[in-house]
Amino acid sequence: LWMLGDIFHVGWAFNGRLQPGYSPVFEALDRAVARGLQLVFVPGNHDFGLAGVMAERWSADVCGPHIREVDGTRFHLSHGDETDSTVGYRLVQGVLRSRLFAGFMMILGVRLGTAFLRMIAGRGGTVGGDVWPQTKQFATSMLAESDVVLMGHAHVPWQFDSADGTAAVLGPGVAGVRHVTGGALLP
Repeated sequence: LWMLGDIFHVGWAFNGRLQPGYSPVFEALDRAVARGLQLVFVPGNHDFGLAGVMAERWSADVCGPHIREVDGTRFHLSHGDETDSTVGYRLVQGVLRSRLFAGFMMILGVRLGTAFLRMIAGRGGTVGGDVWPQTKQFATSMLAESDVVLMGHAHVPWQFDSADGTAAVLGPGVAGVRHVTGGALLP
C-alpha cells in the first residue's frame, strides 16, 4: 500500500500515544499488515509526525520522494509539498519539523496537541478547483525519469497522459491505482 501523505489531517505521535480519533485507521492498518500487506509511507505536510510510528508499528518503508519499479514500470512516488519552494512555506515547514516544535508537542500532549495542530492546519485540504501550476510542472517533469508519477498534497485529482507516461495527483476519495496499462491509469 503506497500512502502519499496527508492520510491524517493532523497526525502526530505523542511519545507513542496515538490520537484516539484515528483509532479505526490504526486498527485497519494493524489488520492489513497482519495479513501481509507491506506499507510505503511518504510523509505529508499534515502527518509527518507519524513517520516513526509507521516504521515501528507497521514496519512501513518510510521515505521521501523516490522511484519504485514494479513489473518494469517506474513509479515516481512523492507527497507533493516539495513543489512549493516559496520562502514562507519552507520557513513554516522548517519550524514545524524542528526538534523544538516536537518538544512543544510532547509538552502539550495528545488532547491539547491535537487541538493545536487542528488550529494551525485549518479546515482541511482544498476540495475542487485545480492543481497548482508548479505541481503540474513538477509532476510532468518527473516523467523524464519515470513512467508514472503519483503525488498527493494538492487534494485535487488531476491526471496528465502523454507519450512519455502518466502523471497523476490523487485527490480526496481516490483510493489509489488498481491497474496501469499502456501508460494510462485505470480505476
